[in-house]
Amino acid sequence: METLRVASNDGEVIVYTPGRITLGEGTNTLREVVRSLNSAGFSKLTLDMSTTSYVDSAGIAEMVLAFTTTTNAGGTLKLNRLTKRVQDLLQITKLYTVFDVHDSNFDHLPHIEIDRGDVSAIKAASALPVILSLRNDRIRVELGVEDDVYRVQTDEASRGSKVIIARPHVFAASKRTQLHAEVREFEELVNSRYASESDIHRFFEEHPNFLLGQEYRQLHSKILLERDEAGPLIPDFMLQPFDDDLCDLLELKLPHEPIVVGRANRKRFSSAVQEAVAQLRTYRDYFDDRSRREEIQRRYGIRAYRPRMAVVIGRLTAMDPIEYRRIADGQKEVRIMTYDDLLKRARRFLVV
Repeated sequence: METLRVASNDGEVIVYTPGRITLGEGTNTLREVVRSLNSAGFSKLTLDMSTTSYVDSAGIAEMVLAFTTTTNAGGTLKLNRLTKRVQDLLQITKLYTVFDVHDSNFDHLPHIEIDRGDVSAIKAASALPVILSLRNDRIRVELGVEDDVYRVQTDEASRGSKVIIARPHVFAASKRTQLHAEVREFEELVNSRYASESDIHRFFEEHPNFLLGQEYRQLHSKILLERDEAGPLIPDFMLQPFDDDLCDLLELKLPHEPIVVGRANRKRFSSAVQEAVAQLRTYRDYFDDRSRREEIQRRYGIRAYRPRMAVVIGRLTAMDPIEYRRIADGQKEVRIMTYDDLLKRARRFLVV
């Protein structure tokens, strides 16, 4: 039976498709793996087609079926890294705009081989081992690694109690080292006067946890909000909360943009902040229209209505916190976050 290479990325499953998706083995493989993943509860799928050299008409039909089946079940299915031949084929068949097409590189993620009808291995690999620790009178969630398996017999075992099978975990030093490197890279980026918004946006796409924190579970980048009367709107990110089906909006501005301007006793938010707030309001108002909301949900699997809004801009200032609170009090609908806020939040995961 043919096996496929599969990776997991924050709840999203990346499937590396066969070299040929043609009538017979190729279409059967694609059908079975998508069906198995959907049945196992994986609703966010990405088909990485970087090694797929040929797709025939039956393969195209199978891709459309996979897309329809997944989206009808409330999930999303993306195509990623199309080869030129496959991209041309989708253009000819006028299906290119139907699919959600991306060009992200997931090769750095650890991957496993699965049988096309058995996804138990990826289901097990998706579980994230965590440890609750108590430091400085605060409960913290730490990443862990399994440290062998033990049989623990309690005092009540002699009276018929079952033996406990324990899988202790220890703090994952290697993961902590990786986080150190990511934080250092982020710090160098925001300290550089040459970093562009595109550079920062790309960093967050590759390291989404800097924005997700403990409030959000998924990041959607550059969603296209089409308008008949004007050009499209493209917010930087839409964020999917853990406890809500409705996504929020987040816009990026440069770290060296000023946040507060003006003289003493007359300080106010800068024009850069006000511009970002106006931009976010336009994005928010887009979702007031029901037909637009339904189209975005159909195309991307994203639901939004009157989304909460945030902007990341500038660095922490030496302002008195009371004075800053006074300025911020006049603008409560958009959360203003600085790059130093994100750095402080990321460093909290590194405190021993």
